[in-house]
Amino acid sequence: MRVLVATASNYGSTREFGAVVGSVLSGHGHEVRTADVAQVTDLDYDAVIVGTAIYIGRPLTAARKFTARLEREAPQLPVWVFASGLKNITGNPLAPPFTHPAARPYLGSRYPIFLGRVDPDVLTDAERALISMTRANLEDRRDFELVSAWADEVASVLGAQTAASLP
Repeated sequence: MRVLVATASNYGSTREFGAVVGSVLSGHGHEVRTADVAQVTDLDYDAVIVGTAIYIGRPLTAARKFTARLEREAPQLPVWVFASGLKNITGNPLAPPFTHPAARPYLGSRYPIFLGRVDPDVLTDAERALISMTRANLEDRRDFELVSAWADEVASVLGAQTAASLP
């Protein structure tokens, strides 16, 4: 299957997760393109995975615009969503519904939030104040193995969809 992994990332953590997801899907035999959501010009794919950073409980605007575009222009495509953030991390992202395609509206459905990372040296003063107020931990405790396991589960669902569509 041709799969697009499109990410919206301010500081790179979500983009790094997207690269892991793309690599895992490629390892399962899928043709994968990874891109920033702003770089996606066409939606000629069999499935789409959208990754977004979460700030103050909200997905990035670029991700919201991109998923609205998906809903308008390609409502037939199965879409998975994942996010990275510092709060409200998903306890068991390997359980359905997190490993199944998202319902429309995609960012209003249930999707896994993986623990992200923030480099305080690149933040604005306002962002540093917000991090301090929320008492978010700034250690890099990202779990790339968990993200890979989630991508394996998504690949299994994609494989089942591919098998079901064969004559």
